[in-house]
Amino acid sequence: MANKLYFTLFEKSGLKPAFFVLGLFLTSMVGISQDSNKYLKSLKQENGSLYFILPTEIKGKSLKINLDITLLYNKDSVNNVFLKFTTSSKQPLSKLDSVQLNFVEKHIKSTAHKLYFLEKKGKNWKSRFEAIISFEDFIALLKNYNSLQSIDLFVESEGEQLNLEANKLKRLIESLSICSPIILTELKQ
Repeated sequence: MANKLYFTLFEKSGLKPAFFVLGLFLTSMVGISQDSNKYLKSLKQENGSLYFILPTEIKGKSLKINLDITLLYNKDSVNNVFLKFTTSSKQPLSKLDSVQLNFVEKHIKSTAHKLYFLEKKGKNWKSRFEAIISFEDFIALLKNYNSLQSIDLFVESEGEQLNLEANKLKRLIESLSICSPIILTELKQ
């Protein structure tokens, strides 16, 4: 059926086979490019490139987060990747000890956690945090996003672990599936 459809489209187009296939390819690339604009902003900088993966909402049982990822890439320096996220929860979240991304065979744990703000909005508390992962861990995330199983937020000082499970990460995984090939190609990874 698919072959018949292809040949019908080809015959009606009046194009030579090579031009017809090229036209189909370019049309599909425009679709990918438009999709990537929903998830990724990329800006050339003087010494490299800025990659900004736009916020993705993730809803857990007791916590909702909007996560965005920023990388200012410079091939001549150490590149940290910033995971920035806004949380919304019934209880105030004012301190974060670590963020851990759990894959089938690997764990990525963040460092240097910073609280930007904590405020009460209606019945919920909103917090804005920044966590840092290494460039190598970011590349591993881009290459292995399909095996992402959960994200854990640890508040060890209070003995609390907030977990966002795989079934809640579908939008993040969709976002990474669009962004990963673009970023990995541009960074030649």
